[in-house]
Amino acid sequence: MRDKRRGNNVIIMKDMKRDEFIEEKIDSYIEGTQPAVDLSRARRALTEGRGRRSAKRRTWIALASACASLLLVAVVLFGVMPLFRAQSMAGDSGEGVPPASSDVPQEPETVRFSLTGENVHAERLGVNAVVREYGGRLKNLTELGLLDWVFAEYTLYTVGEEKALLETTVLYSSHGRRVDAIVYTDLSEGKYLAEELEKYRDLSLKTATYMYEKTFLNGEYVYLGSFVSSGAEYCVSLQSSYEGAFYELMEIIR
Repeated sequence: MRDKRRGNNVIIMKDMKRDEFIEEKIDSYIEGTQPAVDLSRARRALTEGRGRRSAKRRTWIALASACASLLLVAVVLFGVMPLFRAQSMAGDSGEGVPPASSDVPQEPETVRFSLTGENVHAERLGVNAVVREYGGRLKNLTELGLLDWVFAEYTLYTVGEEKALLETTVLYSSHGRRVDAIVYTDLSEGKYLAEELEKYRDLSLKTATYMYEKTFLNGEYVYLGSFVSSGAEYCVSLQSSYEGAFYELMEIIR
């Protein structure tokens, strides 16, 4: 029993001496006494460690920034490329990009008819009825029918339920010569076109205000003319032995 106690006491004494040694070293470091401890290597190691950590941090920051830039570029390309592809396909197929709005007005298609067609109704009108209906719009033409030296007849052509054309036949004398003329006036704003008036679309001569052609028939001058006034298209056919009759009539009804 004594030997065991003695051994325990020896161990306790060694431990106490070791603790005293450590405490002495700590006190000497704090109070600046010997033995002095050289910390320069520790500081240098710490500085080098910080430098390596800063360099690594900068490397990671640069790498993260580059990855973010590449990701942004990828997102932009992902959104833009389908649009470029669609435009390229539209260009290759020869088809344009459809309009953004479907409210773009479309010009009405011209409906052709014959003056003698089954669905066409011709109605003879007196000059007073024409003046009441078209006096403001066709003033020059209606006033022609009110002249004492002019005989005029009016025929209204209706296609279905729509008024399409007004035919004015006039007969008078100028410079002692007979003048026989027909004036066709479009009432549909271009929606309807009589087949009999197709030839007025290709007249070869032109003035500042109308187009015309001149031919001869049975020793008389035959004129065809066309012009537009107040939004209405006029077609004129005239025959007379007096060469200037056509130009006089055009001055009256234009």
